[in-house]
This record gives sequence, structure tokens and C-alpha cells, in this order.
Amino acid sequence: MSSAHIWIFTPLVIAVILLLLRRYIKLSNLISIITAFILAALAWLLPIGQGFTLFGKNILIPGEFFVVGRKFVIDPQNLSLIGLVYLALAFWYGATLFFEIDELFYPLSLTIVAMDVSAISVKPFLYAALAFGIVGLLSIFLLDQSKYSVRQGSIRLLTYQIIGMAFLLLAGRELDLFNPREFDINEAALALVFISGGIIFLLGIFPFHSWIPMIAKNTNPYIAGFVFSTLPGFMSLYILNFILEFEWLREIALFFDLLRIGGIVMLLFGGIWAAFQDDLRQLMGYAVLIEIGRSLIALSTQIEPTRYYAFYIPRLIGFGVWTLALYMLCKRKGSCDLLCIQGLAIKFPLLSLTLLIAIFSIAGVPLLAEFPIILSLSDLFNESHSIITISLLVSSGGVLLAGLRILNTMVDFEKSDVNEEQGSKQLGLNILLLLGSFALLVMGIAPQWIYSMFERFLSL
Repeated sequence: MSSAHIWIFTPLVIAVILLLLRRYIKLSNLISIITAFILAALAWLLPIGQGFTLFGKNILIPGEFFVVGRKFVIDPQNLSLIGLVYLALAFWYGATLFFEIDELFYPLSLTIVAMDVSAISVKPFLYAALAFGIVGLLSIFLLDQSKYSVRQGSIRLLTYQIIGMAFLLLAGRELDLFNPREFDINEAALALVFISGGIIFLLGIFPFHSWIPMIAKNTNPYIAGFVFSTLPGFMSLYILNFILEFEWLREIALFFDLLRIGGIVMLLFGGIWAAFQDDLRQLMGYAVLIEIGRSLIALSTQIEPTRYYAFYIPRLIGFGVWTLALYMLCKRKGSCDLLCIQGLAIKFPLLSLTLLIAIFSIAGVPLLAEFPIILSLSDLFNESHSIITISLLVSSGGVLLAGLRILNTMVDFEKSDVNEEQGSKQLGLNILLLLGSFALLVMGIAPQWIYSMFERFLSL
């Protein structure tokens, strides 16, 4: 058994079992939580590529697995990230203990995460585009719970994923023919065009971003938040693999200039529109655009993988807390409009507080998780590219302004007619929200703990 069997193929098998058991919601939930926790624990406990003794038997779990001429590589560098992703997945499953969710959520979400893990593990990694195409197809069934129609945003998501996949497969063909020792500017330019086109469509870079606010507005906030927290993040990790794989690409300044331009556009567009959103779901969608912009800016610095993995974790937790709190607040009011949450803080102070913590974390408020990330990016470009620093400030200011508008509405106690819900379900949700909010505070106050954790895994 290899590492790919444990963190890719085993979840896929369990997802099939969950699909067969989808009518038994509680059982599916229990199996999903146990699976995610075990996979996360194994990522931290199993010594990959090193022999160990278990019950008197010598066991070796190789980090590589070959199938149909392709190789899946899971090493300590990406294993630490995989463990955290499965732990976050357990958080998503744990929250559904306290409210009803679509029966397909468990098998599809587990399959999506397993395919995302395969995408960052497969060699040649260009075949990851096929995995993202499958993820885009599965996302339609996850996002659209209607049996009779598929929403326009989901169709655009699938369309752009397929187009992006085609671009990257064409880029792979060009790169196979490309000889970096005999550098041909025409071949390099053609490969760069295909790579850039694939990145634009896969990540939803302006003007191909429209599916993100569409999905945010028309889909269950909890399911949309899950898709937003996984899909763009793994795609940005895929771009990181691109940069690491081809040394000659790191010598082309134009490629990194394009990443910066894309990042600036996404930051400015997302920040300006976020400031004026009255729908809290669409606000989350524009926050996703901002996070994509920050990812592109970080990738343009040729950031080290360990540091980029650490950047990804605050986003994962932030959107988890934001989505859960938003879903519960919207459920109580029957709407996610800004005016409908007037006075909400009087009866649901903890839900309101955790929602604001998540929003202010994405905004980069000091002492919260994303502040060190934004500060480090601003310091890198403060003198050389002031427009990047300005765009980072505009995007953070837009989300901050939206958060202040939400705060002002929540503490307006003239209207507070929500129906209060108490009991064990409310207690369980409060515990999850407190854990997530506490993690955002810890990462903002002591970000070095996150970096040292990844460095410790790399030294195993």
C-alpha cells in the first residue's frame, strides 16, 4: 500500500459506499467524520517512505505509486497540507450534525477533496487538469440540488473548467516538445499563452469570474463556501507546482508580470464591489475574488512551497467559520440581505461575533489570521510595485467597510424579531464556531506557529 492508496483511492472507495448509503443521513455523516479524522491523523502519524514496525511486522509505505504510466507522489512536503485539508473537511462534516444537508454532500465532497489531492500529487502534473475537470463536473451536482434545472453559475463553472483544462493539456503538449537547452522564443511564447489561458479559466480571473458571485448568491451558503474554500485553493497550489516544475519558466519575467496584473485586477474588482454589497452571500463571493488575487500576488513572488501552504490555512479556516455562521444566520431570518439581519446581535451574539471575526480576518484586520499575510506581501512590493500595495489596501478596505456596515446593522436593536433556537444543536454549533474563531486569533497573534509546524513536518 502506498500513500496514494491511503489519501486518494481509499476516500474514493468510501465515497462510493456513502453514495450507496445516502438515504441514511446520520450514518453517512458519522462515516464521513470518522474517515476525515483518520485520514488527517494518518497524515501526521505515518512515516512515509520510512520503515516502521506495527504488531511485530515491518511495514513500508512508499510515497510513490505508478498507474497507467502516471505517478502519484505524496511526500512530507504536501502531506502536512493534505492532513490539514482532511481535518478541515472533518470540520465541514461535524457542523452538519446540527442541521440538515443534501444527501449527496458527503460522497461528493469526499470525492472532490480526493480528486484535488490527486491533482497536486500526479506526475506529470499537467494531468491534474483532468482532475479539475472532474471536480468541476461533480461541483454541479453538489451546488445544484434541483432535479430539474442547473443554474447558470454552475454551467459557467463547468464550462470554464473544461476550457481551462483544454488550455493546460495543449500547454503540456507544447512543453513536451519544448527544449529549454535550445531556447526557442516562439515555442516558449506559445506555451506561455496556453499556460496563461488555463490559469485564467481555472481560477476564474476577470472577466471569467462571473460564476463565483452567481454561485454565492443562488446556492446554499454552506455548500458554496465548501466549494470556494477548496477549488480555488487547490488550483493555486497547481500553479505553484507549475512554477516549481519548469525552471525556465522562472526566468521569464513576463509570466510573473501577468500573475501580478491578474492579482491586481482581482483585488481591485473584488474590493470595490465587496464594499457595496447588501447580500451577505455575494459579499462572500467577492471575498473569494480577493483571495484569488492575493494568491496570484503571492505566486508572483516565487514563494517557497512551505510558506505558501501556511498562507492557505487561514483562508481555509476563515471561510469555514464565515460560511457556517452565515448559513445559520440566514436560516434564522430566511434571507441573507443586510437589512434582514438588523438587530441580530441581541439574540445571537456568538453567531454575529464569529461572522464578524471571519470577515475581519479576510479583511486583514490586525491580530487576525490574514493580517501577517497581507503585511508580508505589502512589504515585498512597497517600493518596487506600489500599485500592488495600493490594490491590497483597497481590497482589504472594501471588505473592512462591508464588515463595519454589517456590524452597524447587527447592533441596531430597533428590530430583532428572529426566532430563537436553543438546545444541544445550538451548543454544538457554538463550540465549532468558537474553535474556528480561536484558531483565527491564534494565527493572527502567533503566525510563526503555522510556519514552524510545516517546517517540522518537512524535517520528518
